[in-house]
Order: sequence, then structure tokens, then C-alpha cells
Amino acid sequence: MAARTIRASLSRTSIAVVALAVALAMTIGVAETTFMSYKIDSDTFHGLEATTGAMFVYLVLGMAVVKTMSYFENKFRIHGLVGR
Repeated sequence: MAARTIRASLSRTSIAVVALAVALAMTIGVAETTFMSYKIDSDTFHGLEATTGAMFVYLVLGMAVVKTMSYFENKFRIHGLVGR
């Protein structure tokens, strides 16, 4: 029982570290995508298309992160503890 609790605790800690790394990468990615959207707007005056494309990139990346983290949270869940 102790090994099961320790394994779950270590896996949750690993997931938290990965989540922080993903959050940092996502922040950098958002800034870079926004910059490119503004650059396209200033070069070609197609701001609506560039901003819409950036929005879809944000949406896809965000949903991928949420689904991946949800999968790992469910995989390493301890039955009987408080959770979703």
C-alpha cells in the first residue's frame, strides 16, 4: 500500500513538473505566435486572417495540453481519495 501511495505521489509530482514546463513553453509559444500575427498584419494588411489563424493555433495547443494532462491525471489516480 505504501509503495502504491509513493508511486502515485511521485507520478503526480512528475506531472506537475511537466505541467510547469508545458505552461512555460505555451507562454513562449503564445508570445511568438502573437508577434508573428502582428508582423503579418503590418507586412500584408491581412490582420484578420493572421489573428484568426493565431486563435486556432492557441485553441488547438490549449486543448491538446488539457487532454494530455487529463489523461495522465486519470491514469495515476488513487481510487478512494478525493478527486473528480
